[in-house]
Formats: sequence, C-alpha cells, structure tokens
Amino acid sequence: MPGPTTRAPHALTELEDDSLRRLELISAVWAIIARPDLPPAAKLDEVLRVGCAMFGEAIGIVSRVDGEDFEVLHVHAHGSDITPGAVYELGKTFCAITVATTEPVAIDHMAESPWSGHPCYEAQQLESYIGVGFEVDGEPFGTLSFASPEPHDGTFRDIDCEFVGMLGAWVGSVLAEEARTGRAVEAAEQRVRFVAGTNHEFRAPAAGISGLVDVLASGVHGRLRPKQLELLGLIRHAAERLTALAEDVGDIVRIDAGALRLECEAVDPISVITRVARLLESTASSVGVALVVPEPAAGLDVWADERRLEQIVVNLVSNAVKFTPRGGRVGVQVEAVADRVQIVVWDTGVGINPARLPGVFDRYAQVQTGGAPAVRGTGLGLALARELAELHGGGIRAESTEGEGSRFTVSLPAAPLDTAR
Repeated sequence: MPGPTTRAPHALTELEDDSLRRLELISAVWAIIARPDLPPAAKLDEVLRVGCAMFGEAIGIVSRVDGEDFEVLHVHAHGSDITPGAVYELGKTFCAITVATTEPVAIDHMAESPWSGHPCYEAQQLESYIGVGFEVDGEPFGTLSFASPEPHDGTFRDIDCEFVGMLGAWVGSVLAEEARTGRAVEAAEQRVRFVAGTNHEFRAPAAGISGLVDVLASGVHGRLRPKQLELLGLIRHAAERLTALAEDVGDIVRIDAGALRLECEAVDPISVITRVARLLESTASSVGVALVVPEPAAGLDVWADERRLEQIVVNLVSNAVKFTPRGGRVGVQVEAVADRVQIVVWDTGVGINPARLPGVFDRYAQVQTGGAPAVRGTGLGLALARELAELHGGGIRAESTEGEGSRFTVSLPAAPLDTAR
C-alpha cells in the first residue's frame, strides 16, 4: 500500500508563505473596508495607497475605460503628475493589455517582457505593472492597476494576481453602489425641487385668497351680514388648510431626502404651547371645544428647533380638536422625566379604534373612531409629528380608550443645564 502523500519542504514553505501573504493582504484591505467613518471614495483612495505599499509599486489607479479613452477616477502616486480626471489614449497605457483579457496581468520587468516596445513603456518608463479589468453592474467598466518605474522586487506570485482580481471586483461593487446612491440622491433632490415649486404654486393663490377675504371682511367694500362673514371664515379656513397641506408635504419630502435641518437650542415648551393655543383658539371655540394650557414653570426647557416643536404641537392639538365633540376639552401638560421632557396632548374625544392604534402614525393613515362620523384629512399630521420628534432624538406614543379620549406623549431631550434659560 502506498504511504501517505507528503510535500517537499520547499513546497510547504511556499504554501506557508502564500497563506501568510494572503492573510497579510486581506487584513490590510479589510481594515479599510470595515471602517464606517470612511465614505466610499475615501476607501478607494486608501485601498490604492495600501495596495501600492503591499505590491511595492509607486502608482495605483482606478480608471474608467470609455471606447479609446482612459480616464483616471482615483489615483495614488508618488512623484507623478497623474491626477483624477485626467484622460489618456487607452492604447498608450498598459491598461490596454489588461482590458484585452479577463485575467489579471502581472509584469515584473517590462524591459525584459514582450511589451518592452509598448507606447506606455516608451513614454513613461514604467518597469513593473499588475492590473485587472472590472465590471460595474455586469458591464465592463475600467481597470485597477499598480505600476512603478522600478522592476518588481522579485516575481509577482499567483496570490498577488488572485488578490488584485478580488480587489478589482470590490472596486466595481463600490462604484456601482456610488452610482446607485448618486441616482437616488439626484432623484431625491429633484423631488425636493419639484415640491418646492409646487408649494409656491399652492401658497401663492392661498395667500391671495386670504388677503381678499380680509379685505372683504373689513367692510371697506360694504358692510357684510353675519352669514356672509361666516362664509368668509370658511373660505379663510380652506386657504389655511391648503397652505398647511403644502408645508406638510414639503417637510415629508425634505425628511426623506435628508434635507430637513434642525437648529436646536434651549426652548421653553410652555411658551410654545401657549402660542399654539392662541393660534388654534378660534378654531376650537368654533366647534365648542375648550383648550387647557399649562401654567408657566421653570426647569422644563427642551433641546429643540423651536419652529419644528411648534409644528409638532400644532399637529397634535389640531388633531385632538378635530376628534373631540362639542363640549369637550383638549389639554396640554409638560413634565420632566429623567433627562427628558414630556409634552402630553390629551383630549376627551371619541377615542381611537384599538385595532387602528398601532398604525396611527403611519403616513396617510386615516384615524378610525368608534361610532363617530368619519373625519377626513391628509393623514400626514401625526406622521410628521412623529418624524420631527425622532429627528430631535425623541419619540412619540399614543394611548386611547374609545369613548373617553386619547393621549399623545412626545418625549424630547431636556436642554443641557448650561444652556437652559
């Protein structure tokens, strides 16, 4: 029976060296790829730098090949004037060799290779080269290459070719993701621009309508009867709803695009609540609902964008008024809980169907109430209140009992002591 197969000592040494080399290469690049603080473009630049060090080459390039054009996208080069954005004739670069094959190309000493007469060698005098073509979304895109004016120190090994091939595939995936992200960002920016334009188209006529209503209500063109004044009030309310709808839609789009920025400072929530109560007082009294606001109190400042905090409170209070029958009450209270401040909006309204409560903050959700007439709206008010609260690092929850009322609790960070007013 033949004995066990054994490897010669030099073969074992080569296998061990390859394993160590593979571990060294993967560890070096993984340390870059795994860094969450580096954006994709910075990772590509850092991989080129590390690749140059690992392969002993002076120049590292990620390129895009378009027909006969070779465009430098990313470069790491010592003592070279190659810069990102530079475009060269493909046939005058070593990458012309690379794109002609599907395998990595490695040349230890150009002067002693079949490519010693290549135009790139004659122009650049690059003596060593290792590179590979890569694809983006399944289509040939460009090359990843490393080169040096000095012959390679030793011989490029199979493990080096294997690794540059793996690295090329990774570069292709990064560029594909960048392209998808770029398209998504452009689409989001287009939505923001579209909604900004649409908002103007909504707000301008609504402002004009409100202005005309004020002129008519003033009596400058003749005294109006009570019924006419009532109808003008309805027209004004409709114009205000149109403006509010445009603002809500605009904010939702800006949140989705990451374009809504908060300017946080120490804010007294009770002063905001008092201002909102004055704003909504006529609306509430017109449907027979009383508003209850808290007394001024110290030590309850929140860390918030005051305009957005007011928006949250307006949406919650107006929603409560909408679902509270005549003779009911809507109130707001504020309390400190650990490092948070809670703003509670409560009502004595009809309550919310328990089956609908978990989805009450979903966009476009229509609140279902037990036994009460349906009240239609855009379904954006509560959703926007939640998303604004979360942008502040807070949250919001809802509790309700049918026939008794609802409570919406907004939890926001308390203002730091050195900023509280």
